[in-house]
Amino acid sequence: MNRAAVFEHLGRLARAAPGAFRNDRVFRFAAIGAVVALLMLAGRLGGHASSVAGPPPPPAPSSLGARYGDQAATAASPPPAAGPIAPSRSLQGVTVSKDSSAPPDRFGTLDAAQPQRKPANDQP
Repeated sequence: MNRAAVFEHLGRLARAAPGAFRNDRVFRFAAIGAVVALLMLAGRLGGHASSVAGPPPPPAPSSLGARYGDQAATAASPPPAAGPIAPSRSLQGVTVSKDSSAPPDRFGTLDAAQPQRKPANDQP
């Protein structure tokens, strides 16, 4: 496609835009969204974004406490006396036997004892 054909095609699209804006709701809302997006982009590039940036971040704390993984921090709190599996307990002492498998997955299957429902648009 040469340069003249591209400009001719763009000219035809530009002449069709007012009619499409009046008669086509999708085109109208897409054009409004594009204009709003361009205005927001122009505002951000124009340096107005610094005035609406918000408050500055809070200062860093002077002490962050014990390091992650230190023995002193983990030994200070004993594990709760719940069952062998709990959110704050280690799984080191838990044993899993081969007999304790999960129940079989029945996703997408119908039970033979349940009758199937008829669609709402069928009448008896």
